[in-house]
Amino acid sequence: MVDVWLPYGKTEVCARIPTRNFLGAIEPKERLGVADSRSEIERALSQPIGTKRLSEIAKEGDKVAIVVDDATRATPSYLMVSPLLDELNRAGVKDEDVTIIFGCGSHRAVKPDEMEKLVG
Repeated sequence: MVDVWLPYGKTEVCARIPTRNFLGAIEPKERLGVADSRSEIERALSQPIGTKRLSEIAKEGDKVAIVVDDATRATPSYLMVSPLLDELNRAGVKDEDVTIIFGCGSHRAVKPDEMEKLVG
């Protein structure tokens, strides 16, 4: 048997696989991150590829929805939402005209204390 440890929430679970069925494991290549994630997000918003800036597309009075992952994904939405709101505010969109949608799919609903952790 081969023990394969799989991430599961904040822990791991072990899957025991018969050796004859185990062909091997493929590991992702390690990539260095950027030194300052917020600055990189702001740079991407100020210099979009192939389109105008969000602040040039949106306008005052627009209703905007921002979809973020739920707690089952490791997406750092908390780093992205604030710069997105800043860019929308620059266009005249008011915070009260922005709705955050948690993409839960078939997962349970996001709890109120998780919401703040997810969006910052």
